[in-house]
Amino acid sequence: GNDIHSLSVLSLRELLAYDWGFVVRDYDGPESLKSICASFCDRTIPKLKALGNPEDVRIVFGFDN
Repeated sequence: GNDIHSLSVLSLRELLAYDWGFVVRDYDGPESLKSICASFCDRTIPKLKALGNPEDVRIVFGFDN
């Protein structure tokens, strides 16, 4: 279905400034956000960088049920 809610916006500047080295703990033990979000950090962020000025590039995202 199309149950998207809680839309949010982040600029590339905000994504680049984020502490991706932050460590979280789950059932498997501690792990960095960069490791958990490796595909986003290694593939998506470089593509966003290619779009232009980090102040002008934004992503819009939401959640579904």
